Amino acid sequence: MVAKRRLPAEVIKAIDARKVSWTSKAFKSSVALGLEWDDVIAIAMSSFDWKREEDEEKRACDGYKDSCKGRDTHGRLMYLAGKKVYFNYEVRWHVITIHEAKR
Repeated sequence: MVAKRRLPAEVIKAIDARKVSWTSKAFKSSVALGLEWDDVIAIAMSSFDWKREEDEEKRACDGYKDSCKGRDTHGRLMYLAGKKVYFNYEVRWHVITIHEAKR
């Protein structure tokens, strides 16, 4: 496991460019929390406590999943996790989970 401060730049760029796919659980969670696209970008841009771990499901293009904490546009501390996957012949960042973080 590698621990750093922020999400890697290529992940932030993918999120900003909307090259993202979602698990149904993560999407439902984001809707329930009232998150909009700007909130997801804000979480990525303000990310800290970034961790990269091996993807135990073996679906990630590079074999890893990323997680971090960051703040949404309302200042709430959020947890975001995902991984790079192939989707319709391109690489996308696949959101696994998004929820309010424990402090």
